[in-house]
Amino acid sequence: MIAIWSFVPALNAYGVTYLVLAGLGVVGIGLWIFFSLDRVGLWFKQRSTQFMLSLFVMALMSFVILGGINWVAVVKNEKIDLTANKLHTLSTQTLGILDKLENPIRVRVWTTNLEVLSPNIDVKGLLENYRMAGDGKLEVEIRNPNEFMGEATEDQIRRNNVFIVKDLKTGRESRIENFSDSKGEEQLTNAIINATKGRKKQICFIGGYGQPSLDNRDPQGISSLNESLESSNYETREIVLSNIESIPKECEMLANIGPRNVPVERELTMLRDYLNAGGDMLALMGPRSPAVWKMFFKDFGVEIREDLLLDRLRRDNPVLVQTQNYSQDVNVTEGFNAVTIFPEASSIQVPGDLHKEGVSVRTFVSTEAHVYSKKGEINSIKNIRPSASDLQGPIPLGVLIERSLANQVEVAPEKPTSDGAYFKFQWPELIASAQAQEAPEGFDLAQAQAAFDLGEAASDEPPEIKNANQSRVILFSNDLFVVNGIVGQGGNMDLFLNSVNSLLNDESLIGIRPRDLRQTFLRVTPQDMRMVVGFFLIAAGLFLVFGIKAARRRTTMA
Repeated sequence: MIAIWSFVPALNAYGVTYLVLAGLGVVGIGLWIFFSLDRVGLWFKQRSTQFMLSLFVMALMSFVILGGINWVAVVKNEKIDLTANKLHTLSTQTLGILDKLENPIRVRVWTTNLEVLSPNIDVKGLLENYRMAGDGKLEVEIRNPNEFMGEATEDQIRRNNVFIVKDLKTGRESRIENFSDSKGEEQLTNAIINATKGRKKQICFIGGYGQPSLDNRDPQGISSLNESLESSNYETREIVLSNIESIPKECEMLANIGPRNVPVERELTMLRDYLNAGGDMLALMGPRSPAVWKMFFKDFGVEIREDLLLDRLRRDNPVLVQTQNYSQDVNVTEGFNAVTIFPEASSIQVPGDLHKEGVSVRTFVSTEAHVYSKKGEINSIKNIRPSASDLQGPIPLGVLIERSLANQVEVAPEKPTSDGAYFKFQWPELIASAQAQEAPEGFDLAQAQAAFDLGEAASDEPPEIKNANQSRVILFSNDLFVVNGIVGQGGNMDLFLNSVNSLLNDESLIGIRPRDLRQTFLRVTPQDMRMVVGFFLIAAGLFLVFGIKAARRRTTMA
């Protein structure tokens, strides 16, 4: 048969030769067994044959078991992270985001050396965790810009170590050009979210009243806050109300952090118009914030008291209030359990049921029960010992205010009282300054002053409608928990970012707490080594004793 195929190559097509030869071999073996059943029976009865067959079956079973384990490991690829700070495990927030991916995502890393991209974490392992959790919807590409110059030019790569996350269906991209050890997962997860959701949203910070600057890196600045917002793909800018006629339409949320100076009524009216048009605001007011700012929220039935919160368990520093008391009914703190720290905080007076007036006020952060409040301004309180007249915890620290625009009632602005000295001494100076200059034709100074007194000096152009149904305000009675010197402690940063995400309807955006990157070393002392050596000596001695005993028993039986 082989000779025929050798002389007629045309018959050897599509591997038929090998199939025929294999079939003939099987038939031949079957015929030999059939005509040699007696010899086969005697062969099976031999002890050597039984030993060989048992060995073959054990080897076959071992192969099947190992193959099955390998198949399961490939299909269900799982890792176990034994590090104390879970450095090699993705957070539950990230896993939830990757599980909900609808479009295919590509993560392309442009680097000349991935191994040295981070000295503290395994970036390759981190990317592999994302690929595995993506379950086929996320692919990872690692490119060297010196080797793929054409693609690098298309991706506009001008520096080393750049991450580009792209939604392959829509074509939207998000970049990471300042990869950080401690924030790597947060940056990558938020880049994936932003690539799938589209454009950046703009947050406008109110300035000009003594608030900390966005680029101030001092302990009392908020540059860390600004960097975290930018890493979450938000745009930030600072606006000064005295320099504008109305809130810019690009501002999708206002943030007012720790004002120290008093505004004029025109500026407060501008903010009221913004909220009446459906705008959202995040306000952080501390004990040192002027009363006129705190009274601004009376329109919503909420009041920040003139008091100071004290922790009876912290005798060394009682003004540093810590809490884990959160409401799970508000998305800002749903599932949140980190400790947050509020230095020099006041209390919030929350009204009763305001739903019938179209206003809903819900407390989502409160103090612990062992916290109490002392009435008075922070600089005037001398005795901080607890007394029967003190307000006892839990005390509201953060509230979510929602007001229906359809049912809102126009409330005449209330004139500030505690800061009336400002208007008493500043207004005459402003009036005198205006009178000293040449007024334009038709300008009535008295009418202008009356308009400001009545709060009617708002811009003629109505602000853009931000929300057709309601306006929302998240109010904290503390402004120092987000400054550089303390925002990195506990869950402070996460709480602020969650508040921003809630107001901008970006609940999927997250603030993943930085991992502790301190490396853990296995330290073995000489005593530990002696214990290890002793253990092996004992084990070897036991094997030797039982071996000698078994040998003597076999000799006796023989």
